[in-house]
Amino acid sequence: MTTYCMRADGTATTKAQATGPLTDPSKCMPMSVHNAGTFAANDVIIVGDQGGVYRITGMIMPSDQVTYQPDSRRPVVSGAQIAANSSWSKTTGRTNVYQIPYDLDAQAAYPYGVLAMVWEEDVRLSEQTSIADVDSNPGSFYHDDTANIMYAHASDSSSMVLNGMTYELPAHGVCVDFNNKNGLTFLGINATKTMGDSNTAGGFSVEGEGNFISGLKTWDHRRHAFIFYVNADSCVAENIECVDSFYGASVTFYNTGTVNNVFRKSKVHNSAGSGNIYSHGNGSGNIISDNDIWNDEDYPDAAYLIQLSDSGHQVLNNRLWGKCPSTISIPSSEFSTGGLVFRGNIIDGSGTTDAVYGMLFRGVPGAIFSHNLIKNFSNTYTVCVRTGCSDFNAKNNVFVNAERFFLVESSSTTGFESDYNQGVPNARWGSWDGTPITALGDWQAASSQDAHSSDTDPKISDAGVLASDSPCIDAGVWDEGVNDGGEIFRGNRKIYGLPNIGPDQKTGSPSGGGTSSLMIEGQRSGAMILG
Repeated sequence: MTTYCMRADGTATTKAQATGPLTDPSKCMPMSVHNAGTFAANDVIIVGDQGGVYRITGMIMPSDQVTYQPDSRRPVVSGAQIAANSSWSKTTGRTNVYQIPYDLDAQAAYPYGVLAMVWEEDVRLSEQTSIADVDSNPGSFYHDDTANIMYAHASDSSSMVLNGMTYELPAHGVCVDFNNKNGLTFLGINATKTMGDSNTAGGFSVEGEGNFISGLKTWDHRRHAFIFYVNADSCVAENIECVDSFYGASVTFYNTGTVNNVFRKSKVHNSAGSGNIYSHGNGSGNIISDNDIWNDEDYPDAAYLIQLSDSGHQVLNNRLWGKCPSTISIPSSEFSTGGLVFRGNIIDGSGTTDAVYGMLFRGVPGAIFSHNLIKNFSNTYTVCVRTGCSDFNAKNNVFVNAERFFLVESSSTTGFESDYNQGVPNARWGSWDGTPITALGDWQAASSQDAHSSDTDPKISDAGVLASDSPCIDAGVWDEGVNDGGEIFRGNRKIYGLPNIGPDQKTGSPSGGGTSSLMIEGQRSGAMILG
């Protein structure tokens, strides 16, 4: 095992020269030497921040079973280049517009073309459609892709030549590329500001088998802040903060061979209106667990908090909330054909207005919806089991301040099982085979379901904690293949008696405020709307 050192301004020309210390640039390799190198199993590469931000090219992993870690502070790999103040010039005939030559096509060498974007002191400027609009709007930009000129207006309308502020433009489309390498450990290295034109990469592109990624932040990307890419197999990512992606979800599981990966104990926040977590392209068996997933901006109809369009995934013990548009396809989760387990989640729809559904299942045979807390959905059915969802299993769930609970369409009544659920509907218990049903007793008679469910107050907190006198305590059911085998805990204590109704017997609350909703849907034409 050998330990090597890297700095953005390193001048070592071979890895043999790059054994440190980090205080000496001549004994640290730059990114280009790393990318062209070959390393042995168990080698360690210390990625220092002493030389500033890593730019010009992304980090491409050259070898298997190497550990990457920071020195003391997290270094940053950026997909943007600095546009020096002296490179800008005042635009003739305009009051506050400055310009710089910028050819998007010339940025396509590594590895994709880029989209236009300008950052001022790490803050994104707003995009306009003409030079005149830029002149009228402080903190904005416009790119003329015919003349290959970028126009911008400083946020304080000062001279971009003289104000001393740092301006950045996109330079490439991926920060860290795992390059189909296996057994890597990647710790505490941040990534920002990629703007790929046609790629599905972004901050982190994780391929290969058995890689472990932890303790980092990735933000301001187009398309994805973090992606399990083609042939990512049994990789684990935890303690990740993913913030803001454009034209794509912040976290993505994408394409063939993307199987058995885990994304957990992380925060996924996207205010850019393009969704939070998305899977499509024939992946399977991935696990999304113990995350905070939210947005604080209105999403368009086609963007969801979670959208999964392939099969066999597990969504466990997450906290979801976010603002929703007041039209039909609200921020949601989309799950696909077969094998879905959706258990132990807290789903808050406080901001959802005039929505047709809270959670939409479609084309998902054999889905399991168990031990969830669903709260604050108005004017909508919270769980919609639509076409193609035979053998749907919904047990041990709690509904709080929900207008209507279940909608089950005729094609999904076959094998439908619902029982041991608790809550008081604001309007009706559900809709069965096209018939709205208000009272629990009438629902039981029509559907032959929910014989042990109750419409009394569940006495549960917003954090999913049951009061000492809650009727949900020890009132659930063990269900073969769902929650049997001692897989439910209260705190750190395994349950051997009956489980509670509601989330998986844990405490804790979302760290943000607000709302969420989910859409759960199978493979269909047009399903790949975010990838």
